[in-house]
Amino acid sequence: YLVQEWVEGQTLRALLKDQGAFAEQRVQALLGELLEILVYLHSRSPSIIHRDIKPSNVILRPDGRATLIDFGAGREVLDDSGSSTVVGTFGYMPPEQLRGRPVPSSDLYGLGATMCELLCNKQPADMPSRGAIFEIDFRPWCNISDGFADILQDMLRQEHSVRFQTAHEVLRALDQMDQGNTGRDTSKGESRPDYTFDADDTPAQPIPEPIPEPVPGSAMVRRATGVDAVVYSWFDL
Repeated sequence: YLVQEWVEGQTLRALLKDQGAFAEQRVQALLGELLEILVYLHSRSPSIIHRDIKPSNVILRPDGRATLIDFGAGREVLDDSGSSTVVGTFGYMPPEQLRGRPVPSSDLYGLGATMCELLCNKQPADMPSRGAIFEIDFRPWCNISDGFADILQDMLRQEHSVRFQTAHEVLRALDQMDQGNTGRDTSKGESRPDYTFDADDTPAQPIPEPIPEPVPGSAMVRRATGVDAVVYSWFDL
């Protein structure tokens, strides 16, 4: 038997339909919560990649907490073959995922596209792209500060090597934005983990950043921030 938890609340897709576009402050708060979930998933060994982050796969509970659902497309990196079936939703998948080579930063692309949809009330596939790089041109469709727009743009880079690589990195950028700084912090000479592809097109996995271990046997991951990730039993946690 496969046991799944019933999550009470509304999806972001339903809330968009009922309430229209979200304010930037609300989107920033949601982004922070969902990044905390990805910190956990991507820090597993091997990393768990959701591969289908979109408004219909995020539920807001009655108490306001965000929950990431539907791990049916999820996979662990790397499997024995180093390959993957193409799974996801058009508009929320970056190029490497379309090639069947998702990495954790692929989830950051899907999350960035989801945040753009919340701000614009327009699906990413319906937004124009910028020039030959085909990056989503979301800025004309919403009211957004330059600093936050820059962060979302870096989550939506088509080339995975210049995209934010980890959820921790995006969280740091949000903190710097709150402190009046924008962009990535390179003043300390810190190198961010990157995903390079070997000759057989197999992505190499960076060393995950340590986080507290969950309670053994728990089907739900509850972090100190109060954010829940519903992880189904076919993942070995």
